[in-house]
Amino acid sequence: MSIVCFDLIPEALNIAEFGTVITGVILGIAIMIICDVIVQNKLKTKKASLLKTGIAVGIGLALHNLPEGLAIGCGFESSLKLRILTCNNHCDT
Repeated sequence: MSIVCFDLIPEALNIAEFGTVITGVILGIAIMIICDVIVQNKLKTKKASLLKTGIAVGIGLALHNLPEGLAIGCGFESSLKLRILTCNNHCDT
């Protein structure tokens, strides 16, 4: 939560308008609540609480990494300069 409050939201406010940032935060919270409700309905046993948490976190990570991967892939394909910058920031080489 501290990363979101003290790092991501202020940086987003430098890039976008206040309403856009708040909409994104609310949308992200709503999506994770919906995922949690779906997981809770699918796994109704009380012993599966760690499994429920793992599935919800996995869904959240997948939703986070999908647009990031698309952005990196698009940048990699758009130009040689951007490809070199992308590879320097995200590759192990």
